[in-house]
Amino acid sequence: MSVDDEKKLSNSLNNKIRRNINQTAYKWKPVVYNESMSMAYLVARLAPDFASLYKIFCEIRSRDPGFQPQNLFDFGSGVGTALWSAKSCWGVKKFKEVFCVDSSVDMNNLALALIQGGVWPNQQGEHRAMEEDSTEGSSTLKGLYFRQFMPASPAVKYDLVVCAHTLLELPSAELRLQMALSLWRKSQGYLVFVEHGSRAAYEVIVEIRDFLLSLSDRSKEANLQGHVFSPCPHEARCPRLADTTPCNFEAKYESLVKKQQVLKERFSYVVLKKGSRSETDPRWPRVVRPVLTRSRHTICRLCTNEGKLEEIVVTRSKHSKENNTIARKTKWGDLLPVQLSRPEAQLDHSPDDKENVKLS
Repeated sequence: MSVDDEKKLSNSLNNKIRRNINQTAYKWKPVVYNESMSMAYLVARLAPDFASLYKIFCEIRSRDPGFQPQNLFDFGSGVGTALWSAKSCWGVKKFKEVFCVDSSVDMNNLALALIQGGVWPNQQGEHRAMEEDSTEGSSTLKGLYFRQFMPASPAVKYDLVVCAHTLLELPSAELRLQMALSLWRKSQGYLVFVEHGSRAAYEVIVEIRDFLLSLSDRSKEANLQGHVFSPCPHEARCPRLADTTPCNFEAKYESLVKKQQVLKERFSYVVLKKGSRSETDPRWPRVVRPVLTRSRHTICRLCTNEGKLEEIVVTRSKHSKENNTIARKTKWGDLLPVQLSRPEAQLDHSPDDKENVKLS
């Protein structure tokens, strides 16, 4: 071979090696949230993150009106989006303590400045409890703390624990599971995990969900007992794992950059609740894709309490007028307040056969 041919062959082999490495190598690296990155995150992610969390919190408030959280623990608090969402849902006066953990000092400073109405902290890294302001409409809150690390003592429990858009920033699956267990131990009410609506984020959510449910089944420790509050009406394996489409939902929000422009945020989430599921819980199916309304029928694609994906067709002729109206007004992500049943003679048929499913 000539020198030029050897050089071409060497370059070709090196290119193939680089392609194989890029496809198989683990290239994770942490995002460093300095002052500029924190500002960019504020502009880009505050509104969509707020919309997804507010939608989740509103469902908790609607389905469990007796739940009045007195304290909040936010892991990966960022710019304080969980606090703003919880404040909008339950009111700031309801919370006696809010504990925010984020490894970035600049992010904590920015979150505190937002809460103080734009006043930047005097000393970088110094985050203390804020005195309650008597002025109506004030954003300040007594008992608000910002820290860079998890508290050492596991004894303190919180009514509402949130981990939003943080799991994928952890370096390994082992660390994710350890963190999920720590947060589950700190919860005495609800534990909320939220991520973007991608396939990778959905699989991480399912990983955490299955891990904590397996602990609940195997462990005799009362503090580890719990069940799925939403979106799943069951504790079985997620049926979307066998599908190419992730289990995600949508929330609308107004853009901070372009005024009066309504955008949509897709997110995947799971809400776990301490204790066993109530016997009075109707376990209504969840609408997992947009409802298709036609002139004479409505198509609803559901996740049922049996852990299966069903597609039902609701018509006024086969079902009641009330059921038809409910199906038409139901949105993606809502619970459909009906009970699904099949004739006993058809129980052995495929669960995906929509003609077998009836409403009651």
